Amino acid sequence: MTPERYKEFIREAFISPLRSVLVVDDDYPTIEELLSGGDIAGGATPKGWRADPAPILDVIKSFRSSTPPLMVDVHDGSNVEFELDAEAIKHLHQTDLLVLDYQLDRGLQGDGTKAIAVARAIVKNHNFNLVVVHTSEHLDVAFFSFLVGLLSPVPSLISEEEAAKAMGLVEEAEDDAAGVSKALVDSISQQHYLYLRQTGGSYPVAHDAGAPSFAAFEEIAESRKWSLENRRIVFAWASNERQKAMLPKMFNVPDRPLSWSAAEPRWIRTDTAFFAFSAKGQADDLMAQLLDALSAWGPKPSRLFLAKMRAVIDRHGVGAESTALGSDHVLAHWYKGLLEVAPEARDSRIAESVSRNTEQLLDNILPGVNDFAQRLIISELDEAEIDFDQICKQYFKVDLKKISEKKRAILEHNVIVSSKPSAGYHLSTGHVFQVGEDYWVCLSPLCDLVPGQGPARYETLGDLQPFTAVKLQGLPNDAPELKRIQSNRFIFLRVGDSIKTFTFNSKSAVDSAPHWFTLYAKNHGKLNSTKSFQLLRMERAKNHRLVARQHTGQIVGQLRYEYALNLLQKLGGLMMRVGLDFADQ
Repeated sequence: MTPERYKEFIREAFISPLRSVLVVDDDYPTIEELLSGGDIAGGATPKGWRADPAPILDVIKSFRSSTPPLMVDVHDGSNVEFELDAEAIKHLHQTDLLVLDYQLDRGLQGDGTKAIAVARAIVKNHNFNLVVVHTSEHLDVAFFSFLVGLLSPVPSLISEEEAAKAMGLVEEAEDDAAGVSKALVDSISQQHYLYLRQTGGSYPVAHDAGAPSFAAFEEIAESRKWSLENRRIVFAWASNERQKAMLPKMFNVPDRPLSWSAAEPRWIRTDTAFFAFSAKGQADDLMAQLLDALSAWGPKPSRLFLAKMRAVIDRHGVGAESTALGSDHVLAHWYKGLLEVAPEARDSRIAESVSRNTEQLLDNILPGVNDFAQRLIISELDEAEIDFDQICKQYFKVDLKKISEKKRAILEHNVIVSSKPSAGYHLSTGHVFQVGEDYWVCLSPLCDLVPGQGPARYETLGDLQPFTAVKLQGLPNDAPELKRIQSNRFIFLRVGDSIKTFTFNSKSAVDSAPHWFTLYAKNHGKLNSTKSFQLLRMERAKNHRLVARQHTGQIVGQLRYEYALNLLQKLGGLMMRVGLDFADQ
């Protein structure tokens, strides 16, 4: 697909859904100001729009002439403090697009402190925000000020032990030639630091196209005849010193995803906001410049699908909501169930009801998203020569022609389609839990696991909830047994940062019986805040008697329902098998 064609899909997903824009600029007129006939902001320098209103009028007209026309609101930044209060933040979030002036204090020429405070408040929001930084300053100045202002420091670029060794080398060099310490820190400028943060680079630095020169550092290191290892730790020390110098301007929050491009069109993206940069006095078609920046970022097709879904929900959500509500009779039946359910089962019943309503809403929303995805795929296939692997590499930076990359993609796929992060307030069918070094999967029917709704025969057990669990057998992610992956016995699970593969029964025997046990969850199987629970297991003591020993089960994941049901049926079939008395020939 051509870049221009893909840009149209980006427009449809991100730009077309916009309905309102808020301009935060100390030189724009506000309604309060116009009604009072004065300058409400009370800045040291009078607003310039009275003398020349044309530039501001052009910007506002461009928003109102878009399709559909945008509602425009103006905030002149007069009450924006470095630390925004809750009401100011709420006002800034009530918009689809924010146009933010870099200099919000007319008395401080070239100062972007207030604008960066606004940007930080937006980044803390949980919605995805589109922002155009509109500035009279040179774009490089505004861009790098915002970049540093939104970048969180790395907790530690060097260990204490290595820092001490580096200081010894630096002090030794300083004794021989005064000023070496400062020269080393100066050799890692802000530009160098940002390059290292963007590329994840460390010493020795790869000399990629566009990389800043590290010749100054190399010259000092060469003059000292430092080994490669000594150069590495001194380089880390100098980078850490540069970060210390930048700390007052950095965003003092836990590290969060941040990507950017300093090339035209400049952009910065966090997990909750996208910033484009535009110079005042140019064509001032901010929507076109925003689209160019979004295209330069290059959101993946999958992100476009989700953005389109968000837009469809926002635009058609009320109508879809009314359709999804459906029959009042069934809604009354569901709601009565929420009212009369026992307190210990209320959380689960509420989650079940919300899930049903959400599913009905999505059934009415998804056709619009499916149509969008269909058109995007058809546009991809319209090309004369199609290389599917190359298309995927372009969007996702994954080369599926490489065996290792393809294997990883398949493994990640198997995890996503078969398991999910654990959900629920009590032990449920498909929950995978860890006891010591062992992993287990709960395979009792869900109806038997809801607190307060189990069979009457369990009443004599008090708060103990019996359930069937199968002990999983671990195997390597590339085990030869996985060649028979369709044998319906494998489990793929993300545990922490790693992917683990298990089999439901013996690794080597496809039709072997699993190791299943009846366990007893205490407190009706309810999970605590850390998703753990106490369980009892019958074990043989040293005197050969059976005793109930208590263990802690930690939920680490959950099978998707259809995969859990598959194993449940497989277990049921194995438990009902009939032994026949045939003899081998």
